[in-house]
Amino acid sequence: MKKSLKLISQLLTATSLMFFGTFAFAANPNGANLDCTSNIVPATIANGGWGECDATPDSMSVKFYKLGLCTSKPAYNDYSACTFLFENAQGKEVTLSKTLSDNLVDGEISIPEGSYKYAMLVIEKTIGIKKTLNFDNAVSAMNGTTGKYCRTNGNPKVEAPTAHNQSLWSCTNNASSQAVTSWQSFNGFFNDNFDSNAAIGPGNMPFVVGLYDEVTSAASKFDVILMASEGTLASVGVALNNYGSPYATGNATKIWGVQTFTNPVVIDANTSTVDLGFAIDDGMMAGFGGYCANGGKCIEAATVTKFEFQVTTK
Repeated sequence: MKKSLKLISQLLTATSLMFFGTFAFAANPNGANLDCTSNIVPATIANGGWGECDATPDSMSVKFYKLGLCTSKPAYNDYSACTFLFENAQGKEVTLSKTLSDNLVDGEISIPEGSYKYAMLVIEKTIGIKKTLNFDNAVSAMNGTTGKYCRTNGNPKVEAPTAHNQSLWSCTNNASSQAVTSWQSFNGFFNDNFDSNAAIGPGNMPFVVGLYDEVTSAASKFDVILMASEGTLASVGVALNNYGSPYATGNATKIWGVQTFTNPVVIDANTSTVDLGFAIDDGMMAGFGGYCANGGKCIEAATVTKFEFQVTTK
């Protein structure tokens, strides 16, 4: 029997995770894991290497194509066990934030009674982040701007920058200046088994097309896969940036993900509402390196790391 249910509290809160992998800056494994709100001085990063800090974006922009609940585990090319809460071939871009977010689904949804242990989604491979970081000391950006307030400036993330003005950060002492959304495209996920001390080649590739059975918390685990098109795996390659560090190349257009819940979502005769939520806590990393217009160290990169997804019923 199908139930028509009220959908509430969209995009506001969540506890289970949809990670894009702890791939960010992993080609520089000796970088410090710093606190973006601390008294950070890039020149103190150890050994002249790379440093990074975790932060919560002011907002994250994601284009959704599909979002559904599934009675058995789906595959990237088989959604037959899923009932979609949202499906749109053209996609719908929503903005996620900690304070106020767009609705993904409007009105009521219809879903068969049953036990749903899995949730799946399909999103665009390009994700937007907007962020202002407020440092205790003046910090330089890759483009040579300097100040205590460093903000995304609307430039896309360039994996292998060849000019300082490709920086997606600009820094200033003007507290009233505004951040602009910058965008990151994913072409591969970092391979946890990659040996950075060995040659790149078959059996030792830094990036993979998918991550499988990744444990996120006691509540869930996930698979995430890059697709060239709906139902078709992407090809993933590798190139080297100015430091000789690898970055992913390929033909991905979409990201497919499935979460396995420890406690299934149950729809029965007594269910009246579905509470669907997302959160973006610690959803990005800021990176410090040495490709800087002013020399020394600067804030050089930003990477999307995760957003969170939860479904509960009442």
